Amino acid sequence: MTTEPCNCRERIDAGLAQHNTRVKSYFTLSANSVGMPWPIETVQVDKGRGKPKASALFASFCPFCGVSLRKPEGADA
Repeated sequence: MTTEPCNCRERIDAGLAQHNTRVKSYFTLSANSVGMPWPIETVQVDKGRGKPKASALFASFCPFCGVSLRKPEGADA
């Protein structure tokens, strides 16, 4: 298992730059950390008044290289 940080987002953004495009970024906050996970698009199935909205879903591992996007317990933020 590698301890190298994931730099897939930067590499993909560099490749998409020629198309005037980049990966959408989100920041997440928890009690003791800030993260920048990969978003997974979800859609609302049943629409209309009173129906629950689509939930946000974020990958905890990079979908391209498999590196964990979460810092290990006790790691400096």
